Amino acid sequence: MVGLVAAQREAQAADGEPQADSQNSSNGSSSSRDSGSAAPPPLGTLLLLQHPPVYTLGAGATEGHLRFDPAAPPLPLHRTERGGEVTYHGPGQLVLYPILDLRCLPLQPDLHWYLRSLEEVAIRALDAVSGLHGERIPGLTGVWVDGAKVAAIGVRASRWVSYHGLALNVVNDLTPFRQIVPCGISDRPVASVEGLLAGAAGTAGGAGKTGPAEEQAAARGVAAAADEWGEDPLAAGFAAGAAPDDGPAALPGAAAAAALTEMAQRAQQLAAQRAQQELLEEYRHALLDAFEEVFGVQLCPADAASDAMAQRLTQLAGSAEASPSAAAATAMP
Repeated sequence: MVGLVAAQREAQAADGEPQADSQNSSNGSSSSRDSGSAAPPPLGTLLLLQHPPVYTLGAGATEGHLRFDPAAPPLPLHRTERGGEVTYHGPGQLVLYPILDLRCLPLQPDLHWYLRSLEEVAIRALDAVSGLHGERIPGLTGVWVDGAKVAAIGVRASRWVSYHGLALNVVNDLTPFRQIVPCGISDRPVASVEGLLAGAAGTAGGAGKTGPAEEQAAARGVAAAADEWGEDPLAAGFAAGAAPDDGPAALPGAAAAAALTEMAQRAQQLAAQRAQQELLEEYRHALLDAFEEVFGVQLCPADAASDAMAQRLTQLAGSAEASPSAAAATAMP
């Protein structure tokens, strides 16, 4: 889990006009990274994480979209405060949880703007890393590629403090989605970036072929497997094929081939795992970069002060929900 504090690029005066730092007045902006300038006020906290396998229901979600008995779910099942229907979270899926005061500039106290902005974050990340063309569908919230949903959004805001957020399927197992009607949408499939890229390679006639990047990953996997093997696989194969004096001799060549096959399979597994981790890392950076661009903020490493702010914002949202006169808004995915 990575915690980040979102800070305005420019300190805002009470009337909304930018306040230039005295040492940077020539360019009209201030930077929190400059040693001589004061840090701009934080807007909140952004969490980037992966969940263990879990199903979550929105505040008003119906159990009719579950394809299992809710009393005996195949995975943990939790009802949350966000809007929308049931969805699945798990390893290989990147989740962004912005905890922001939408009333602070450059943000806007407008949930429609906020939802479209989160969609734009996913769209830009997809294009930057994989060249995938993310799309919106009128009347629905989320991001689709070739008609398949790759990013889901479910948020809530209390006194304009946002929580919950965006989930992007990168390399996660999609099998658990079969046990539900994701987001209550039965006529549109769910996809992952990994699956979309594999499908695009197959459509382009590239199935079974590798480029320089894939060849390098495979070579690294072979080397790692050889180190883990601990001895010459050919020698191991022939040793395994040696027959006792009083029994039929096994073919040494067959034993060596079996050893090499096992090693190749292990190398492929290692290469695939490494490729998944690299893709996840690329999307981590891309999502954070896109968040900065879309929301016009600067992300800084979380510290004790930002952790305290996150707790304060969460308490503010919680106290607002507990108060019958407090306003709370929910956006549906």
